[in-house]
Amino acid sequence: AKLQVLTVRKSISKAKQYLENNNFKAATQEYTSILIEIGLESHPAAELRMEKVNIVQHLIPPAPLYISTKKIVQIYLGRSAAWFGATYYWRSYEDASQALALEPQNRWAILRVGHCLLRMRFFHAAVDIFRRGLVIHRDDKKLKEGFQQALEGLRVNWHKYLPNLNGKNIGLTSTSTLSSTLPMPQDVTPNDDASSNSTVISKEQDNTK
Repeated sequence: AKLQVLTVRKSISKAKQYLENNNFKAATQEYTSILIEIGLESHPAAELRMEKVNIVQHLIPPAPLYISTKKIVQIYLGRSAAWFGATYYWRSYEDASQALALEPQNRWAILRVGHCLLRMRFFHAAVDIFRRGLVIHRDDKKLKEGFQQALEGLRVNWHKYLPNLNGKNIGLTSTSTLSSTLPMPQDVTPNDDASSNSTVISKEQDNTK
């Protein structure tokens, strides 16, 4: 098991190197190999062989290698970044969403999900995810920029925008679900001062209209 862990660490370093060199194809392949190694994904050919073997006898698959949640999140975010660099935004979104499910308050996962949604022009969902991020990381500049870009996308594509009942644009304090395709998670608890900060940001947003 220790040898496997060392191998995984070495593979992660290799994948990061590919990513830094913008070799996105190699990076995605390396990250995928890591996920297969730790038991979170399966190679299609291996699954087919296993199905054929199971026809003859039932086999218990090997136990997955234990890796910390933090490390798994890093792996998913790494492959998400590689998919994003290769312009496979949906696949990047899927991996970032996996990371976000494991760590709902992870800033990088929120940013990656949001920017994937922007690239795919899902502005309603992008507004929600950036708003969620600002509830948790209220002073984050990149999250604010993403939120502004999502709102601008809604304005430009007004015919795709479903307004809330009072007819106003979405603000950070909006609780309407009519414009939402990604519901606000129940497992995220904002800081005590997050609500007051949301009001401040909303006023700033109103001043820009």
